[in-house]
Order: sequence, then structure tokens, then C-alpha cells
Amino acid sequence: MNQRKRLDYIDSIRGLAAIGIACVYHLNTVPFPYKNGSSLNDVKVMQWLYSNGYLMVELFFILSGFISFYCYQNAICVKKISLGTFIKRRVVRIFPVMWISLIIASVLSVVYFMHNGSFLLGGGVR
Repeated sequence: MNQRKRLDYIDSIRGLAAIGIACVYHLNTVPFPYKNGSSLNDVKVMQWLYSNGYLMVELFFILSGFISFYCYQNAICVKKISLGTFIKRRVVRIFPVMWISLIIASVLSVVYFMHNGSFLLGGGVR
């Protein structure tokens, strides 16, 4: 891989997008209390995130693709690395994390189900 200067500002924006995605997902499924017993869902910023959260996913994917291209563009252009090698490197980097995450999430889901008798938060049908 071509060692280029890191694009910290783009990585920072991508990190903020990832935090936004996590907020939308988790705060939409878990009723976190806020001030005076109200819900965090009542905060204007969170309302904006809920209604526009899909844009965070789009931004994250676009920036991730750009960073990937930025890192490999010279190596691919000068035929230092083939498309097949590039794909193999991406698969080797992404699949282990994907499988580990899937296994952990599955185990936690089964433990939660066994403890609460339901996959729904609160243990009952909504």
C-alpha cells in the first residue's frame, strides 16, 4: 500500500458520522432518561439525527470509499497491485471483524433472550 499522508480531517468527519449513526441506532431503541425525567428524544439535536440519520450512513460510506481509493490509487494506476490483490486485501481486513461482531452480537442476543424471554426491550410485545 502506498504510504500517503493521512487525511485527519476526513477521518474526523467519518468518526463524527459513525458517532451519529451509533446515536441514532442506540438512542432510538433504548429510552435513555434526560433532564427532569424527559427523554433524550426530546432534544432538538437528537430529533434532527433521528430524521436525518440515514445521511450519516451515506456520509460514512462515501468517505470510507474515498479514503480507500486515496490509499490505493497510485499502486493501482502504476499496476503495482492488481484489482484481485486489492479485493483480497479488503476481504482479509473486513471479514474477520464482521464475523467476530456477528458472533458477539448473536451470543449477546441469545443471552438477552434467555434472561428476558423476548428480544424486545422491556421483555414484552409493544
